[in-house]
Order: sequence, then structure tokens, then C-alpha cells
Amino acid sequence: AEPNPWQSLQAVVGDKRQEWLDECEEHLAYAGNNYLPFMLRPFRTKRSLLYNCLEILTFQSTSSDLLSIQLIELLRNTRSLKAETLDLRVHAPDLVESIQQTKWTLEKWRRLIFIRPDSLTVHRKYLELAVFNLVKQELKSADIAVVHGDRFDDHRDQLVSWSVYEQEIDQYGLEVELPIEPKALSRHLKDQLTQVSRSVDSAFPDNTHAAIEDGRIVIKRNQKQGLPTNWQALDD
Repeated sequence: AEPNPWQSLQAVVGDKRQEWLDECEEHLAYAGNNYLPFMLRPFRTKRSLLYNCLEILTFQSTSSDLLSIQLIELLRNTRSLKAETLDLRVHAPDLVESIQQTKWTLEKWRRLIFIRPDSLTVHRKYLELAVFNLVKQELKSADIAVVHGDRFDDHRDQLVSWSVYEQEIDQYGLEVELPIEPKALSRHLKDQLTQVSRSVDSAFPDNTHAAIEDGRIVIKRNQKQGLPTNWQALDD
């Protein structure tokens, strides 16, 4: 009988399957000028910790866009699976169109996530990485919040109610010396910005910390200042 090619391959690869896969991914990263495949190896050591964060924390969207929350739920539901790929039709039938069409991630991620541009099967590890990256970005931009969180709580909870606003807005305007009517406030701020920009422009020729080179502004490093002549008086 002819030898089984898979058994022959297994004999060569042995227990170094994951190591070979990592090297192939790194080669593809070099060849494609894309650093994202290099993230797989360090992600493997932090994956359990990141998933535990998803399990412990409760996230909520601060807008009407719920895709991030739905992607987090998809990761929670597929955490224990061992497959290298996920069929979206099976595991996220309601999200197929959103995952494929919306700009929830960059094109360089999409080329790694989808096996083919028109495929409904995704590489699981790259999908996980992309979703964790999305969570990080949306926490920083306050597009999602952590319920009862400290640093990443819902900023809307810190806003006063409309009834309190109506009661206190007149006094607030007097204290901060700003107009409270929307159009008047906008006009006031635009006038201030115009005055500052004109002041900066007129003083720019004498600015020793910035210059225009090849049509672009260049910020120069501050020169080290010497000690003042009477600095020893501080010790007296």
C-alpha cells in the first residue's frame, strides 16, 4: 500500500506543528509588510487573561451601534472551541452582513480574518485579535463603557439631567462668562479662535521653537537652560 502523505508529514513535523505554523505566519508578515501576524505568538500567552476580562466585565455601548457588544458576545460564546476557523453562518448568523460590510476594522485585519474576500469562514485567532483591538480602541474613545467601571465608565452618567440644566444654566453662564445660547456660544468661540490664530501667525517669524520646512511645520527641541545666576540663594 502506498504511504499515507499525512502520516509522512506528521513524521517530519512531529510535535513542532505550532512552531512551524508560527514561522510560516512570520514569513507571511515579512512578505506582506504586515506586522499583525507577529501578534499571534504573544497573544497566545495573554489570551486566557483577556478572555477572563471579557467574562468578568460588563460592557455597554454608548451609542446606537451595538456591533462591538455583539462581537464581544461572539467571542464569549466561542471561547472553548478548538477549531482554527469559524463559520459565521453557524456561530453568528445575525452578524454576517455587519461583519462583512461595515468598517469595524482596518483592511489589513480583514485580509487576515477572512479566508477569502467573499468567504463566510474566518480565521478564529485573527478574529479574536481584531475584536480585542476594537475593544481597546472603543474604550479609549468612549464608544463602549464598562458598567460600574472607574476609568472606563459611561461618561453619560456624569451629565446632569435636563431639569438640572434648565435650572442652573443661567448662573453657570454668568460664572464662566460665556453666552448660553448655542449660536451665540458658537460665534463667541469662533471669534476667540480667530484672534488666537491671528496672534500666532503674526508672532511666527520670531518663533524660535518652530519653523516651516518643505511646506510643513517643524517643532524644534527646547534648548537646555543654564542655572540662574542667583540659584545659590535657594540654599541659604
